[in-house]
Amino acid sequence: MGLLILPVSAFGYLRLGNPPVAAADPPLPFEKKIVRGPLGRRIDRERPKEVPMAAEEATFVKGVP
Repeated sequence: MGLLILPVSAFGYLRLGNPPVAAADPPLPFEKKIVRGPLGRRIDRERPKEVPMAAEEATFVKGVP
């Protein structure tokens, strides 16, 4: 039972979004597998909830040079 607690705790720590995911950090071994869950949750948490501008023709015309 004791041998199972450490790997399960490490896996839980990594999957619940606690490790740092800064772009300047050096890559970790198996980084794609380890950071996939926390990074996705951080992106969802920080993503704007509302669209900053309406998707209508007047907005598109303003963006044309």
